[in-house]
Amino acid sequence: IQMLQWCWIQMLRWYRTQVLRWCWIQMLRWYRIQMLRWWLVQMLRWWLIQMLQWCLIQMLQWCWIQMLRWYRTQVLRWCRIQVLRWYRIQVLRWYRIQVLRW
Repeated sequence: IQMLQWCWIQMLRWYRTQVLRWCWIQMLRWYRIQMLRWWLVQMLRWWLIQMLQWCLIQMLQWCWIQMLRWYRTQVLRWCRIQVLRWYRIQVLRWYRIQVLRW
């Protein structure tokens, strides 16, 4: 009976250690998967933020360039109109002077 009890106790200890080892391994696996998942989410989030920032910068640069082009064309148009007015006034003045002299 003593021998059977001792064997039974040894078998239960061994079984308990195997179960605990298995539980420990499962817990570590789960933890590792969670850590990898967290790391992947963080990496994807960082990448997405970088891409969005890059796209936003590109879009803003494009808008800025378009606005500057539009502004430049407006300024050039205004300058051309002013030069033409001034030139017309000068021509009319010269013509009037010539007519009056004649």
